[in-house]
Order: sequence, then C-alpha cells, then structure tokens
Amino acid sequence: MIPVDLNAYMLENERILAELNREITNKSDEIKQKIEEFETNRKNRWKDMNDVLFNDKIGCWNDYNFDLKTYNDRRFYFSNIMPLFYSHDLLEDKNIIFNILRTYHMSLFGHVGGVPCSGNEEDVPGVKEQWDFPNVWPLHVQMFVEFLQKIDEDEMAYHVARSFFNSVRAIREGDNVIFMEKYDCDKIGKKGEGGEYNNQEGFGWTNGTTLFLLNYYGNRFNEEFSHEKSYQNIKEQLTKDNPIENKEIKENNIMNSKEVLVK
Repeated sequence: MIPVDLNAYMLENERILAELNREITNKSDEIKQKIEEFETNRKNRWKDMNDVLFNDKIGCWNDYNFDLKTYNDRRFYFSNIMPLFYSHDLLEDKNIIFNILRTYHMSLFGHVGGVPCSGNEEDVPGVKEQWDFPNVWPLHVQMFVEFLQKIDEDEMAYHVARSFFNSVRAIREGDNVIFMEKYDCDKIGKKGEGGEYNNQEGFGWTNGTTLFLLNYYGNRFNEEFSHEKSYQNIKEQLTKDNPIENKEIKENNIMNSKEVLVK
C-alpha cells in the first residue's frame, strides 16, 4: 500500500528542512546543495503523489494498492485530505480544495461531535478500531481547523472547532472537565471506543488542541450554536461556484484565551 498521509508528512518535512537550512548565515556550498535537494525532492514527491495517489474518479488522493493497482476509495479517510494541509504553494488549482470539501461534506462537517477518522458508508463494513468511525481525534480537528483558517474559511473552521469543543466540555466529574483521548462524532460528550486499550483520560493532545481552540475563539464558545443550521449554511456555500477563488491563504490570528471550559 502506498499511503497518502505519510507522503504528505514527508512533503512537509522536506519543506521544513529546506527552510531551516535557508536560515543558516554564511551558507557553505554543501548547505546550498542541501537546500536545493530538499526543494527538488519536495517538488518531485508532489508530482508523484498526484500521478500515483490522486484518484480522478473521486477528485482526491487515496491510498493506492500497488499489487492490485486499485485505490482504497470506498469510504472517506481523514488521510485523504492531508495533502491539502502541506501543499498551498504547490496547488495550481485552488478550487480542488472546494471540490474535496464538497465531496466529503458529510464526514467533514455533518457530525455533531467533530470530524471522524473515517466515513460510515453503509456498503463498507467498518472494523471499529480506534482509528475508525465514529472516533474523533483532537489532532485531526486541529489540523483541519488550522487549514480552514489559512484559506479564510472562518465559519467552516469555527463549525469544526465548536463541534469538537462541545464534546470536550460535556464530559465532567462535578465541576471538572475530563479530557478524553478520543470522542464519538455522533454523540456530544461520549468518549470514543475501540482499539487495543481503553480510552485514556487527560490525554496531552486533547489538552493541547483545546487550549489552541480556546486561544483562538475564546468566549465565542459561549454563544448560541446550532450544529444543524451551521451545517446547512456550509452545504449551501459549497454549492456556489468557485467559493475559494481569489482568497488568500493567511496566518492564524490568535486571540486571547478565555475561561469558558467550565461555563
């Protein structure tokens, strides 16, 4: 199997390594050669990812079974969209973003508790492991929220962030919020299940993602929110022609943290 997500991570690693070497003052010829190698490898990897892993039938990247010469495309997997996160400067057609969001709108925006690891298509039996539907992992939420912020889709980003945050805030012992490792996408405040061990409490990335979301959205998390209404608005937006056209990719505008977990 040729994986989408690992190649996407390598794409970003090559960008970071080139950038770190560019920060060196008084660069030697060896350093200059390294920069060129990392940049060339990244461009070549991106071309290969699109030649091999991009599935024209779906309009997205899919893991590819090299032996069977088939795509693993019978359901949504979060790994499918990871190339979007690391290829802003390489995407020649930004509207591919819109097409992918539209194709996977149910999995990405349609669940009250956040974005699941995989789709729940009825014709594809799920194995119900920890990286399967209906589990929502905080790291996926943050990656997707940051991406939506960078392409200036603020309402989509808030929708995803608020859906996940509502689940985080709902699991309590008295006045204390208990951070779980993973959550159920279809039931607010229900911990995720499956895998080789029980769901863990106090997980580091749940703390980290929650702090990131609080730092950005603050007291907005205390405002009234209808998941269904927000989802319908997103679906309407995704039916428009070229909604991402002429939008610039921007850096996150971090706001001050607010005390909203216990409210």
